[in-house]
Amino acid sequence: MRAATHLTFAGLVGVVASGFGSEPGVAGGAALAAGALLPDLDTTTSGLGRFCKPVSSMLERKVGHRTVTHSLLGLGLIGLATGPLVLLSSAAWVWLLVGALTHILLDTANITGVPLFWPARLEVVLVRDRSLRVPYGSPKEFTWLGCFAVAALALMPLSSDGFSSWFHRMLGTPYGAVEDYLGWRASFEVWAQVRGHNLVTGEAIDRRFRVIDALNTEELVVEDESGRAVWLRRRRQ
Repeated sequence: MRAATHLTFAGLVGVVASGFGSEPGVAGGAALAAGALLPDLDTTTSGLGRFCKPVSSMLERKVGHRTVTHSLLGLGLIGLATGPLVLLSSAAWVWLLVGALTHILLDTANITGVPLFWPARLEVVLVRDRSLRVPYGSPKEFTWLGCFAVAALALMPLSSDGFSSWFHRMLGTPYGAVEDYLGWRASFEVWAQVRGHNLVTGEAIDRRFRVIDALNTEELVVEDESGRAVWLRRRRQ
């Protein structure tokens, strides 16, 4: 696969991870992108290899392209070689390894697959049917790149708030609302739109309250206009 395809796929992985609460951030995103290119350091024809020719030419001459650097052993060696990064940011180091893993996994879709268990010569492929695999630089690869890019752009608005929050909004259940509140209350002020009736005075209620606590899916403690804590209970239909 081309460098652009690997970078786009790694970007999609970063967006999906953000939606599940593991946002890479700036440093992690840069490490993810770097890791997505690292396995192709074994050839001078790759984008990264052209900038690191002393290393890439040595690897290409000694072990060949798409061998050790595209294996689990290679992933471990990359981890060891970049280990000092842990002193600066352990999270960035993890994202770099995630990027390298995305590269290896994506290359299983290539015509020849990858020697995942190198030095064993067993080639691991995404699909057995050779006609469904993706030749390097082919129209099929550009189709994959486009799909990755569109998916990443489509998921970005959802990932910013977290996939679970969007799922909860779609379902509109009290359980989802309480779960979101428990996740937000340490960082944000949470408000709830309350509609109903005061069972004591009979007056209608339709306004926002600041939530103090969610006791369960049926009961809330909120703050009224005077700053007093008010207990609210959802009336069953």
